[in-house]
Amino acid sequence: MLQANNQFKSNTIIQNNAVWGNACNIARRRLHKAQQKSGYAILGSPPAALLEDPKFQGEYGRVAVVEGEKLAHATLASEIFVLNLAGIDPCDRYKYTGRSQYPKFVRRPVVSGNSRDSKYHSSDFQSIVKVLNLLQIWADHSHFSSDLMHDLSLAFLPARDSSPGTIRESIDALVAGREIEDFLNESPPEDSSSVLSLFEQARDLTFNTTFNKCNKEWRAFGKEQFSGHATAIFSYISKDEKQYLSPDKHLFHNNSFDPDTALRHRSHKWASFWKPSPTAVDPQFFVGKFHRLWDYCRKSPSVQPPDMTPEVLDLALGKYRKKTKGIDNSLASELTSFPPVAKQAQCDAYRSASHYFVLPHQHLLTLSVGLGKPSGDIRTIAKTCMWYRCLCRSDSSVAEWGSMHTAPFDTAGKGKSAIVALSVRNLKAEVGNALGYIVVGAFNDIN
Repeated sequence: MLQANNQFKSNTIIQNNAVWGNACNIARRRLHKAQQKSGYAILGSPPAALLEDPKFQGEYGRVAVVEGEKLAHATLASEIFVLNLAGIDPCDRYKYTGRSQYPKFVRRPVVSGNSRDSKYHSSDFQSIVKVLNLLQIWADHSHFSSDLMHDLSLAFLPARDSSPGTIRESIDALVAGREIEDFLNESPPEDSSSVLSLFEQARDLTFNTTFNKCNKEWRAFGKEQFSGHATAIFSYISKDEKQYLSPDKHLFHNNSFDPDTALRHRSHKWASFWKPSPTAVDPQFFVGKFHRLWDYCRKSPSVQPPDMTPEVLDLALGKYRKKTKGIDNSLASELTSFPPVAKQAQCDAYRSASHYFVLPHQHLLTLSVGLGKPSGDIRTIAKTCMWYRCLCRSDSSVAEWGSMHTAPFDTAGKGKSAIVALSVRNLKAEVGNALGYIVVGAFNDIN
């Protein structure tokens, strides 16, 4: 994104307009192909739960699809625009696209399938370890010549005062562009113990160099964390205490991890708390209420749709602290970092949807994640799209109402501390207990 913004600033207006026009055309062609497959000019396919939901049928569903297609085109064109500015090869574009399209859920193994050599963050260290592992395997089945040992000594002797990058350059110079397997095949077998000892020294040197580098990075990371909110360190320290957040499989119905089966099982349990009336069970009851409310919002002059401009977007997400993606596969930092023309296009698309008081079709469903509770039960949290979070953060009506109706006894609110309220109440309780009063606390848990 940084490279694309730098290129955008160095280009002329005519050049940027040409790149943007090309990106819009590519996005339009891709979405046209998607429409031929699924019937919607949005990448992917709509989930069955969205198509079968009676609330989103009829006129509301048609308007949501139209507005969703506008947002899908604006987002895809923005992604291609950034990739073109950054010089990303067209064959690799699929790695960076997919925001504000239909979500796709796949099953992945919990255990990583990566090889050992791919787990080092340093490319130099990764290449060296690969060479060392190959030579270790080679030594178990053959011997090395004294000439090869001499060449390797020349390559690694200067490494005692060198970095992993220098060692890698020595290896590359030694093999002269050949694969390490071919290089070893061309060497007549003789001695192996000496060269293995030499490679063990090189391995230790590389490990110590990397360890010292990581140690310095860890110290710097610790200072940065403890000077701020220390969110990463706190998450690591408290991971054992939060183990309960991962629900056990026996909490699901017959150990079934199917979402629909688990949802039916949980809803049957929660029904005892809800106790719905006979009329409220009929889905059409909710559908009628929902559409009458939508009609009122569209036709009432007193209800104004939320506005969405690049300025509103930056103000709403500029200080957003969470670094996780929304259900639309977008990060807050990404939405605020798009070049101006791309950001304006996406804001225009979402403002159009807000004008009709609908959410884009691909944003109508949220992802409900099951989290464990200390008591052993399960609760759910909703993962919403980043654009919806932006709308909520930009809406100040609730905050304004709260500030206008704040009473002296209200201890919760903007700019108020829960620790201060707790300390005052504890002080009152201690004073009351010392004076011989009975202290009672009332806590409401609303299901």
